[in-house]
Amino acid sequence: MIDVDRKRAIEDVVREAQAAGARLITRDRSAELARRFGHGSLTAPALLVDVPDQVSLARTEVFGPAAGIFRFRTEEEAFQRANATEMGLAAYLYTSSLDRASRMFEALEAGTVGLNNALPSVAFAPLEGVKQSRLGGEGSHHRLEEIL
Repeated sequence: MIDVDRKRAIEDVVREAQAAGARLITRDRSAELARRFGHGSLTAPALLVDVPDQVSLARTEVFGPAAGIFRFRTEEEAFQRANATEMGLAAYLYTSSLDRASRMFEALEAGTVGLNNALPSVAFAPLEGVKQSRLGGEGSHHRLEEIL
């Protein structure tokens, strides 16, 4: 992470989710990393399941190696939960159904939607979100021209 304070912020998000009932399914490598590389700002990736909707991991842009897996029964429930946040930088959709992908693309409130792809953006295209993630923007000479 950029500094120790950001590392602690990520760890706090993970602890909050766990305290609310989420389960960490990745191996906690924090002690190993601290021994090997020093304490610093290195933090181990965290993947959690059964994350409650009210915790920070579900409602904010974490900008660190922490992610949650959220189960849903219907498409409607999936996009309602995804859109319940004030953020909307990116969304990621994994499906083999083009019909489902089309419906979700229309319903998701995000600046970028990755379909079966964890890296949907490219360096030559602007990256900008919606809602509270709309502030700023980056990438592409087109964005630079807009700023200038």
